[in-house]
Amino acid sequence: MEADHREFVQIQPMNYGDGGIRTNKGDTIRVEYTGWLNEDGKKGPEFDASSDFVTKIGEGRVIKGWEVAIPDMTLGETSILLIDRSYTIGGR
Repeated sequence: MEADHREFVQIQPMNYGDGGIRTNKGDTIRVEYTGWLNEDGKKGPEFDASSDFVTKIGEGRVIKGWEVAIPDMTLGETSILLIDRSYTIGGR
């Protein structure tokens, strides 16, 4: 991830996946996710979830936090993404 994004998006890997295959701009990806609000540095209420979300990466179809973080993840990786509000829907 580019250094200028690190203060807005943090990746906390839980499982590193295959360690090799990464996404490129325009790739179609499938993501399983759950979104929680951050309340004073703690996990707050859940606001969204999907077990089979399919989209293209790098084309502005998802929040900026995902556009920045997902290319740094590998196939099958499970991570917690801590995304600043400015890199979410509210930040658009």
